[in-house]
Amino acid sequence: ASHANPLGYGSNHQNIPKHSKLGKKYRDCLVSRPGRIFVMCDQVSAEDWLIQGIIADQTGDTHGLDELRDRSIDRHQKLASFIFAVPADQCDRDANTPYRYIGKRTRYAGSYGMGADKFAAVLAKEGYSVPKEHCTYILRKFHEYEPAIQSVFQSYVEKEVTDKRTLHDLFGRERQFFGLHPYRDNAKIFREAFSYIPQSSVGDNTGAAINWLEATAPGLVVMETHDAVVLEVDDCESSVVNVVGLLEQAFDRTLRFPRGLELKLPVEHVLGYYLQATIRCDNVSEIGLKNTLNTYKQRRSPLMTIISGVQLPSLLQV
Repeated sequence: ASHANPLGYGSNHQNIPKHSKLGKKYRDCLVSRPGRIFVMCDQVSAEDWLIQGIIADQTGDTHGLDELRDRSIDRHQKLASFIFAVPADQCDRDANTPYRYIGKRTRYAGSYGMGADKFAAVLAKEGYSVPKEHCTYILRKFHEYEPAIQSVFQSYVEKEVTDKRTLHDLFGRERQFFGLHPYRDNAKIFREAFSYIPQSSVGDNTGAAINWLEATAPGLVVMETHDAVVLEVDDCESSVVNVVGLLEQAFDRTLRFPRGLELKLPVEHVLGYYLQATIRCDNVSEIGLKNTLNTYKQRRSPLMTIISGVQLPSLLQV
């Protein structure tokens, strides 16, 4: 579903919150059908790859890309540790602190020129109350940490839009910007332009992968979330191994930048019977996937039962 229903209820399922308490509870309600399992494929830090790709393509500075290629480095963790001046272990993915998540949101807010007011509102939607003044400080620290975002990436986009009034994503899709005026504040137009190449390219890459999947194995894709796809397949080892191989092929695509830089966006896979409760496939070999699936099944907890009202039948009975 991409729209609310005619009664005004419902949700755009491409933008289900992941980090708020309500969002997590809602995602727990999205379950695979009996005898089936979800296999999800996510483009890892896709927009960050493309932003750093533009910086490397324009200047030859591959520092950001090198960090992204090194899977032992958590860029969000490093950024959060710098912004909040706390040890890196307090910003770890598994740490029970908000530092890493806010660091991750800061990277995208700063890259796309988001203001402190908007940034505070975005964080509030995810359950984090951060005053505007603190958001101003956080964004300033981000640009201190990554000066090339403003000096290279944003400057490149501003020049392209100012000179040509158009931008092209890495698939050739064009967007025109006719609202620029030499004697007005063009900040809003530039903010829209900053996000165009990364977001449009990632969305087009996902769309191209879905087209390939539908032509090769129609009917498996059940959900698309901008940089990821969710497939529902038979709950057996051979089916999971086969579909992960298909996903690897679907996203095997080289993206070319204006000055010749080439890269492929990496992907990762997760399995789960519930959209919220999943397990990551760190090893996508046949043996690794079978071990991951067996591990997940052993750890799978039974469906919670309601504590009041009429007792509902189990999912297997349904």
